[in-house]
Amino acid sequence: MKILAIVVAYEPDMELLMRNIGSFAGSVDKVLLWQNSPVGGSWPDNVELCGDGHNVGISKALNYGWRRASAEGYDFLLTMDQDSVWHGFEMFLGKVTTEGIFAPGVNAACEDGLREHDLLFTSGMLVPVGVLDAVGGYREDFFVDGIDNDLVFHARSLGFSTWLVGGCYLEHSLGHREVRRVLGRDVTTYNYSPARLYGIYRNNIIVIRSYPGTGHLRRTFLKSWIWRHPLQILLAESGRCKKFRAIWLGLIDGLLGRPPRQP
Repeated sequence: MKILAIVVAYEPDMELLMRNIGSFAGSVDKVLLWQNSPVGGSWPDNVELCGDGHNVGISKALNYGWRRASAEGYDFLLTMDQDSVWHGFEMFLGKVTTEGIFAPGVNAACEDGLREHDLLFTSGMLVPVGVLDAVGGYREDFFVDGIDNDLVFHARSLGFSTWLVGGCYLEHSLGHREVRRVLGRDVTTYNYSPARLYGIYRNNIIVIRSYPGTGHLRRTFLKSWIWRHPLQILLAESGRCKKFRAIWLGLIDGLLGRPPRQP
């Protein structure tokens, strides 16, 4: 099993980034550290700095990794966010035994073994190069969000399996999490920027409308992003007008399939 990994970094916490790469680099053949902002630093011999420091988002960086993996004869591409740390990576690799896309649980280990699942995160995802060849890589009009859902449902529509691997997990930060006291109750907020909110709504709605079998994603999206997150923004976040405008534009552009814009 020959593995190329790519980590996409943008203004990272360098200590966390070093923990990230150190948690898996010894078990893969090469790591591409893609710089969406200049990173620098001293890295193990199998880490190669890529990118010119200009922020191109995640999908273009991952497509660079896919093309490198395909051209250089790798079997798998491992994709990682900058703020994720593996727990049990070698155990994870030991369970990759069948064709398909594989990913760990996030922030908690799932029940040991493999089970088919359709909601997998980009960070920690191990994808056969042949699957990426079949789907044509990552959708580049998705700057950050929805990339994982598009890849998974596209692959499933072509007959590939997608697996959640138990007994290991990825420690991962979501947004800028804060807990605030509102009307005597704790409210958790993630403080996503308007640009992130726009992409979350537009891109996931496009995925839901593009592929069969997205009922699980549709229900999760409705619960989390149509009801819960707008209420959290209303109760406990600043910049509400800009954020709700971004959500509205994302909803409209997703439903109409429009190209991305600046919210």
